[in-house]
Amino acid sequence: MQNEVIKKGECLSPDNVQIYTNSLQRTIATGESLTTGMFPGCDIKIEHKMEIGKMDPVFNPIITTDNVKFKEEALKGTNLKKQNQELKDSYSLLSNVINYIKSEECLKEGKCKFFNEEGTLKIEKDKEPGVDGPIKLGTQIGDALLLQYYEGYPLDKIAGNNINTREKWQKITDIKNGYEDLLFATDKVAKNVAEPLIKYIYNDIYSSNHKVTVLVGHDSNIVAMLAALGFKDYKLEEQVEKTPIGGKVFFEIWKDKKTGERKVKVEYIYQTLSQIRETQKLTRENPPKHTVLEMKNCKINRGGYCPYSKFMTELKKFN
Repeated sequence: MQNEVIKKGECLSPDNVQIYTNSLQRTIATGESLTTGMFPGCDIKIEHKMEIGKMDPVFNPIITTDNVKFKEEALKGTNLKKQNQELKDSYSLLSNVINYIKSEECLKEGKCKFFNEEGTLKIEKDKEPGVDGPIKLGTQIGDALLLQYYEGYPLDKIAGNNINTREKWQKITDIKNGYEDLLFATDKVAKNVAEPLIKYIYNDIYSSNHKVTVLVGHDSNIVAMLAALGFKDYKLEEQVEKTPIGGKVFFEIWKDKKTGERKVKVEYIYQTLSQIRETQKLTRENPPKHTVLEMKNCKINRGGYCPYSKFMTELKKFN
């Protein structure tokens, strides 16, 4: 409303808006909530194209080829050993805060060192990229702890308040960030996994009548898409995750009224740690955070805009 895409009290025509979600219950529910919040009282329906519970190919982050050379090059471009070494301090911290030496694995199986193996990467057609070992275990544990924090658990109930600084939360969440990058952000894998979604976005911008399109998928979609399109690395202020829960990537198409020139701004819109934990109401006075993203091949100006033609050229490479 502030930018007059929608005027107060007005409903967009159903032809001018699309809310398209993956066909899982949680993405459908998210789409319905967003629709109610964005278009209250308007006859806007959400869309999902598969039966409930089945992954839609547009949002399904799976490998779509069984080409042997692709697999070899993809594995070559994914350095698990290097990633584990970079996360060594994070593994050590996580091991300490959860008292891993008193875990069942240590007491019964004698595996008392959290980082005791590299793990193995798996890339197979019709499956998501996978990995086992400490980076997967660390992601599962760290994610569970962060969800407790988000849900407002008392701090002494989250690992005995052993994660008592922002720096510690960052170090532990770096495991999950590294896990997502390892599986979905390497060049070959990202381009293969994100291709259906990028094609959809390109065609929607280029040929639809939509003023607003909302696509509801997963954090893996965001990681793969940004990597495939060559976006530079970014840091979200007052957050520890690279893909925080409820975060959104906005592709905004702007037109200069005087010159007719079109430009694109890409922003990551997200809530801070405090906003999520305290379930703060988002208002103009307490808005979500905005971080401008930049493509390597579409340089932004001081306002954060890059030329529309260059932006579309990068997307068109996937068509």
